[in-house]
Amino acid sequence: MNIYINAASMTPIRSKGQNETIMLTYVVNELIKQHNVDVNNLQAVILSNSFGAISLRQAGIRPQVWLRHLDLDPIPFYSIESACAGGSIGLDLACQMLEPGGNIMVLGVEYISNLPIETKMMGITQGVPEDEREHLRSEFGPVAEGTLFMGFNEIWGRHLLESNLATVEQIAATAAKSRFHGSLNPLAAHQQALSIDRILRARKVSSVLTVPMCSSFTDGAAGLIISTEKTESSVKVRSCKSFSGNGTMEYHERLKKCVRHTVAAAGMEIKDFKCMEIHDATSVEELYSLETLEIFEKGQAGAHTLAGDTTLGGKGPIINPSGGLVSRGHPIGATGLCQLYELYLQIAGKAEQRQIDNLNIALALNAGGIITMDAASVAVTILEKA
Repeated sequence: MNIYINAASMTPIRSKGQNETIMLTYVVNELIKQHNVDVNNLQAVILSNSFGAISLRQAGIRPQVWLRHLDLDPIPFYSIESACAGGSIGLDLACQMLEPGGNIMVLGVEYISNLPIETKMMGITQGVPEDEREHLRSEFGPVAEGTLFMGFNEIWGRHLLESNLATVEQIAATAAKSRFHGSLNPLAAHQQALSIDRILRARKVSSVLTVPMCSSFTDGAAGLIISTEKTESSVKVRSCKSFSGNGTMEYHERLKKCVRHTVAAAGMEIKDFKCMEIHDATSVEELYSLETLEIFEKGQAGAHTLAGDTTLGGKGPIINPSGGLVSRGHPIGATGLCQLYELYLQIAGKAEQRQIDNLNIALALNAGGIITMDAASVAVTILEKA
C-alpha cells in the first residue's frame, strides 16, 4: 500500500512565539485547506509534544485540550512524547495505522519560551534516564554551559579536534552553512547569515562550541496529512522507521545502524541521497554524523563542508537546506516534522530560493534522548517524488 504526504504546514519558528492552541490552529487549518479534506474523514490525529507535561500546563489529554475548538470529534487523538524524535515517530505510527482510503493528521508543537530556565533545563534532562543523571551531571555537566546534551557535544567536538578529524574553522563553517540556509528560510528562527570569523568570535558555550554552533530553545508547530490516495501535491513516503536504543551501543553507531537498516530495506544506498535533513543539535553533531553515516570518509566531512559541498549550490549532498536545528530552530516535539516539511517542499518543487534542482528522493534523520551514551529514540524517513 502506497502512502503519500498530501499536505504539510509549519509555523514560523521563534524563540518567543504563541501558545500551543494558536500554533496548532494555524497548522491544522492550513493542512485542511491544502488537502481539502473533510475533517469527518480523518482517521486519527497524532500529536507530538514534550514540555506540556513537564511544565504541568497540560500534563494529560494534550491534543484533546489544544484542539478541542476545531470540531475534529469524534476522531481518536493520540499523544506521543519521545524527546526530540517525537514528531517523526508520530509519522511512523501513522503509517502503521493508516487504512486504505484513510487520512491521518500528524502534528507536533512546542511552547517553551514562557517557562523558567530551570524548567527548560529539567525538561531537556528528562531525555536521559533518571538513574543516570547524577553521574552524567558530574561527568559532563561542567564541560559546557547549559544542558547535559551540550556537554555530550563538547566531548564529541574535542574528539574531532584531538583526533585531527576536524578543525575549529570547519565546525564554524558548518554553522555558517546552516546560517546561510536559514537566511533563505522565511520560517527559520535565525535568518541572519554569519561569517566563519563571526561565529568563532561569538560567546563561548564551551571550549569548542560557540552560541551560533548550537540549537536553542524555540517555539513552533508543524504537521502533515498522510493518505493512501495520490493527489497533484503528493510526495510519497518510501520508508518511515523508528527505533529504540537501550544503552548497548555508542550514540552515533546507533544512528548508523538505524540509517543503514532503513536505506537497505528501501533498496538503496546512502550515496543515492543528494539531500538530507540531519539532526544537528550542534554543528559538531552534524560533522560527526556525516562521517559515522559514511556520507563522507573519516576526517573529510569538515573539509567538504568548508569547501561548500554541503551548501545549496554545492556538489552535495546538500545537508539541512532548512537551516537545520541550529538555524531553522528546534521546537522539540515538532522538530522531526519540521525536517519532513522541508523535504516535502523540496521534492514537491516548492522550496523557492532554497530549491534543489531535480530532487526526487531525500532522507531525514531525527534522534531523541540518550541512554548510557546510546541514542534512546531514532527515526529515519525517506521521501520520494510521487
